[in-house]
Amino acid sequence: MSKKLRHLAPSEFHAALDRLFGEIAVLHGLWEHHNFLFASGNQRVEMLNICASWFFGMTQRMMTREMILGISRLTDSATIGPFDNLTIAGLLRDPALRGQRNARRRLRRRVARAIRLAEPIRTHRNKYVAHLDHALAVGNPATPLPRFPLATVGKTIHALEDAYNEHARTVRNAHASFGSNALGGAEALCGILEDSERWKQWLKAEAENPSY
Repeated sequence: MSKKLRHLAPSEFHAALDRLFGEIAVLHGLWEHHNFLFASGNQRVEMLNICASWFFGMTQRMMTREMILGISRLTDSATIGPFDNLTIAGLLRDPALRGQRNARRRLRRRVARAIRLAEPIRTHRNKYVAHLDHALAVGNPATPLPRFPLATVGKTIHALEDAYNEHARTVRNAHASFGSNALGGAEALCGILEDSERWKQWLKAEAENPSY
C-alpha cells in the first residue's frame, strides 16, 4: 500500500464497493460451509466418507483453493502497472474520505491487518494454486511453503469483513452482514445424506459390530 491511491468518481467507487461486498460474502459463505462439512465433528466427516469419499475429498480441496484464491485476489496490490485491481485497499479510494485524515488512518490499519494475515495464504496461491513452483512440485523446494493453520483463513476473512465495516461505519454509519441462510446449502445436503440407506446401513453395522 505504499503507492498513493487516486480517488474514484462516486459512481465508479459505489460499483466497486458493491462488487467488493459480493466477493467477501462468497468467502464468508465458503468458510461457513467448509466448517459445517469438515470441522463439525468426526461423525459428520465419517458420514461424508462413507457416502462419497472421493467427491467430498475433492470438494474440500476445491473449497480450500477457492478461499486461498479469493483472499489473495482481495489482498493483491491495488495497482499492477497501468491496471487497477479490485482489492480491499480500494476502500481507501472513496472520494468521501477526502480530508478525513483520522478516518483514513483507522481504515488503513484495518486494511493492513488483513493484508498481513493473508501473507502465508498468498504464498500458497503464488507457488501452488495459481502457479506450480517447479522445485516445490518435484519435492526439492529451496524455500518450503509456509505452514498455516486453516484457522488463518477464517481470521483473514474476518479481517476483510472488519475493514469493509470500518469503512461502512465511517462513511455510511452502517454495518454489513456477510452471513446468509442459502437454501440448498451444506445443511440441506447433510440432511439428505443422514437419511440415506447407505449411511443408515453403516450405522446399523457399526452398532452391531463396533470398530475400535
